[in-house]
Amino acid sequence: RHHPVEALEQTATWCRRALLLTDPLIARHSTIATKGRLSPGIYEQVIQDNRYRKWLDSSKEGDKDRDSRLLWISPSLGTDATKLSVFLTEELERHIAAVENAELVFFFCNRSKDTNNTSTIVLYGLISQIVTKRPVLRHLVYRSLQQLEEIQEHLEAAQRSERPFEETPEMFKILWDVFSTLIRAPELGTMFCVIHGLDKC
Repeated sequence: RHHPVEALEQTATWCRRALLLTDPLIARHSTIATKGRLSPGIYEQVIQDNRYRKWLDSSKEGDKDRDSRLLWISPSLGTDATKLSVFLTEELERHIAAVENAELVFFFCNRSKDTNNTSTIVLYGLISQIVTKRPVLRHLVYRSLQQLEEIQEHLEAAQRSERPFEETPEMFKILWDVFSTLIRAPELGTMFCVIHGLDKC
């Protein structure tokens, strides 16, 4: 289906605005600055774990085992979960550099930041990253662009006023529908997704 260039540019503009609110790189840099990094011994255990290796291998073309595509990591006592998530995102960035048509999106939930601790904002951040990494999917977002821009305005208002972001079931449904459409699209390719701190939402 043909989509006007103007429509796709409007979607790209929304993505840029969205990333100003949910930029994962800023969140990661802030975490590193305040918490530091994992010690070598700990991260070596992670990347050598058979379950982690199986999860990485599940990204190979033709793997239809849906269960192997999901990996839940719960750190052992004494290991900082946030540092572990930072390491995983950096390790996956190194991994995808050698994998054709692969990308990474990630989100750090933050209990102390009201605009980073709801299911709505997690989906919002992931959608904007996916479309930025895969511009070919912009047309799938454009059909809901007006609703996404309204959510954007609510988020920006909450940030300016430093008040908690009040999500609604309608917002979540809109974002979930868009996210579900994106991850089912054949053009998505291989997309790794890391979400840190779901228990903080």
